[in-house]
Amino acid sequence: MILRAIGYQKDSEIVAFRQNCWNLKCRNPGIDVDYLIAALKLTGLEAEVIPIDYPAPKAVEMIANGSADLTVHAIIQNVERLEKVDFTVPINYLVYGYMIMEIDEFQIKDFILSSLHPEMLLLLLMGLLINYDFINLDGLLDAVEKKGWHILVHEEIGWNPMAFCKHFYNQCNRLENALKKAVHVPRSWNPDNHLTSKSVLFVGLHEHLVPTDVIILNREKRLLFIKDSSLQPSHLSFALNKNLSKDILEKLNRGLETIQGSYANFAARYANPFTPYVRSVHSSGEFYALGLLYLWPLFRLCLIFIGLSIGALLIEVIQKRIHYKKFKL
Repeated sequence: MILRAIGYQKDSEIVAFRQNCWNLKCRNPGIDVDYLIAALKLTGLEAEVIPIDYPAPKAVEMIANGSADLTVHAIIQNVERLEKVDFTVPINYLVYGYMIMEIDEFQIKDFILSSLHPEMLLLLLMGLLINYDFINLDGLLDAVEKKGWHILVHEEIGWNPMAFCKHFYNQCNRLENALKKAVHVPRSWNPDNHLTSKSVLFVGLHEHLVPTDVIILNREKRLLFIKDSSLQPSHLSFALNKNLSKDILEKLNRGLETIQGSYANFAARYANPFTPYVRSVHSSGEFYALGLLYLWPLFRLCLIFIGLSIGALLIEVIQKRIHYKKFKL
């Protein structure tokens, strides 16, 4: 039996078919395709590619209705898709975050000074040493609501930003309101040329490309990716038709498990991980501001004690005057 595989024609280095070569015998067909070919060879299974460009949601529908047997590249595994198709063991993970342009000016965040949570203070202190305004979803929502940022959402990306919000502190309602004003951009949209300052794009990147929490996507265009460590990564697996023999799924899983842990070796043939973002220059004004920020809680505590002391002294003086007047009478 020859399995029918479908998916994208090209998606970065993950799958890289060309119009004149759209099959599993092509040279450098993509990381996931090479990985699938290796697993198929180990298990004695065969597959052929249907040469039509199908986005992931459409590919799932095609596999579910029997028009195809499996995806030629790994896709996001979620509950909705599990109802329609089977999945192999994960071969990689998708980490989520935000694509922005590097911010020019160092700005002190006033709300840092009023923070009462030590762990939040630590996170926000990091923002004083780096050129971006937020590192998580709450920070993004604050930027949208108070600082004039706007959200961009990629169409046909296969995941919904609402899936990442938490119901604590009204986060989901805030995100829902922010998305009502979001700008939807097509899959062919190029952020290298069109992403502007104070605009942020929800994106997911393959884990092997993200060595640190902040990476440089394009040094010339000053594009950064900020990984949101509070968001759970998604499993990336090959989808299979539920009506296929369970023996096929078991064989394919055994083949994938045999080469498990070698994904980085396959990826190294195509691309290196992105460069970590390290800011090399800090102005003296930034360190001065950071020093004041560290000292501010101490200053505030001293002011409170001084105020209490003055208050106690005034009360004591007033009491003595009242007592003196009574004694004089």
